[in-house]
Amino acid sequence: MKNQSFNLESLLTLSPSRLQLLLLASGVSLSVQECARLQQIAKLHKNTLQSLPLLYKETEQVLGKKKIKELLSKSSLFL
Repeated sequence: MKNQSFNLESLLTLSPSRLQLLLLASGVSLSVQECARLQQIAKLHKNTLQSLPLLYKETEQVLGKKKIKELLSKSSLFL
């Protein structure tokens, strides 16, 4: 699948089965139930999710791109 960008609002309006297909085309395999739960969580935390790009940009200004990449790389080991 071509790298595409979707806004949060449009992802929240998809049916769970449509979201499942979209994710599968991106290489992520989730059940329909997991997609439905993911959408519920995203709806509950919509404002937080929408503020993440600004948080990232501000943190990058403080720490620099190299340090952010290092932190993200190391933090992914804990997931």
